[in-house]
Amino acid sequence: MLVVRVETPYAMKEHDPDQQQNAEALAAGRPIVDRIRNELNLSADGSDADTIDVFKALLLTERDVCIPDELIGEDLLLDIHSLYYRVFDAVREELLDNVDGDRFVFVVIDPSYEDTTTVVLCTEEQVLLMYWCKAWNFYWETEDAMAKTLGELYQEAAHRLSGVGSPKGEREA
Repeated sequence: MLVVRVETPYAMKEHDPDQQQNAEALAAGRPIVDRIRNELNLSADGSDADTIDVFKALLLTERDVCIPDELIGEDLLLDIHSLYYRVFDAVREELLDNVDGDRFVFVVIDPSYEDTTTVVLCTEEQVLLMYWCKAWNFYWETEDAMAKTLGELYQEAAHRLSGVGSPKGEREA
């Protein structure tokens, strides 16, 4: 006797493109989060570094101020600039390591403590990424949420840097 098993679409595991894109963004973002954590741990000056997890306080804790009081320096705008720079410099470094290390990528930041802080990643020829957020909303609830967001931003910038997103469809040599 021959037995044939027929699987219906309901019985088969469906391929979900959004789930795959989320997984790819998460995988792309994890090294960026690691870079940021390492940079913040290296730059923490010894006074409160033993009692405060700077990475968590700055990027994984909800706040209603631009910078936590215990981490504010002499110049609030400089502190906001530094916060955004640490994050987007890690994205830039990842781009240079994995996409095109021969081109210079600028990180341009217009900090604000009253309104939106704007970040632009660009080369001399093109804008790779624009991002804006109020400084008191610049945090994530979890490391995975941070990795996913930064992975998506990285993928967007990498797509443009590799020439796929350029108007001509290819990058000039």
